Amino acid sequence: MKVIHANNLANQKVLVEFFAEDNYGGESQKICAGDYNRDQILIQDIQSMKLTEGAVITFFSDPGF
Repeated sequence: MKVIHANNLANQKVLVEFFAEDNYGGESQKICAGDYNRDQILIQDIQSMKLTEGAVITFFSDPGF
């Protein structure tokens, strides 16, 4: 997974927050821009997420992308 920020988000630290339940409920994890392996995402069954406006997130089904 890649979390990519746009130039206008350079000062933003948290770009996405994953939640274990619908409607932003349950356990959550905030992450910053960067490349992540599935092992680094603590929420194993993401049900909802909040993105900072202008942020881009790309999910890949296989590791190493």
